Amino acid sequence: MVETFSQRIKEDIARFVSEPTREGLQELIRFFGGEFDQYELKESWPPLPRMAKTALAIANSGGGVILFGIRDATLEPVGLAELASKQAVFDTFRSYIPPPLMNEITLLDFDYADATYKPLRGKQIQVLAIPDLPESIPFVCEEEWHKDDEHVRRGAIYIRSGTNTREGTYDQVQRLLNRRLDTVSPQSSTNRVKRELDQLQILQAERKRMSLPVQPTSSQGLAGSIDADAEFRSYLDHLIERKRLLLEHALGLLPDGA
Repeated sequence: MVETFSQRIKEDIARFVSEPTREGLQELIRFFGGEFDQYELKESWPPLPRMAKTALAIANSGGGVILFGIRDATLEPVGLAELASKQAVFDTFRSYIPPPLMNEITLLDFDYADATYKPLRGKQIQVLAIPDLPESIPFVCEEEWHKDDEHVRRGAIYIRSGTNTREGTYDQVQRLLNRRLDTVSPQSSTNRVKRELDQLQILQAERKRMSLPVQPTSSQGLAGSIDADAEFRSYLDHLIERKRLLLEHALGLLPDGA
């Protein structure tokens, strides 16, 4: 039952991110009973580098939303006295968030002057919508920021853990990478196999050519030719073996650690 409810929450948020509406946001605010991985509440705008860090973590955790103008302790819609400038937000975010994610994040303004849901009436809410982009994860923080005991670290991979944002462990980052691999389309896999096979055939043809007898012009040339040819044949053998392993990986014939 818990898994079913959790899945419903994720689907509701994903639906809102793809098709944001006033009614959809109102439903989220009315029925979601607190924060979790994909759902963050803020009464006002904290420092923008901190929000960029949270956005990175949400993107690495399946996408989601950050609502501004909602008191997280009581879930009460208090509204924003002034909407944040989208240009200012995105100008700062671009320093921390890589382009594949930055290009997909949206900042939405909602005015509930005539809301049917009374707690929202007369309030302004902003929503940072962060899509799920499994084909591009993990997203790595691109800038450093310090303030008092807060730290946003360049090169960090942030994830969500309940209502917290923190750096991912080795195992968690591996799961992100595995999820990315799982989203590779069959067409992409087929193209990789074809590319590896074509390159293997080229190497094998060159290796076969190197096995043909060559007539040197002198005995000194013969010795030098033999040494050079032997070294190059050995190098080709090495490349062919490596390429065979890559092809077997692409075909799923070897375990990940092989």
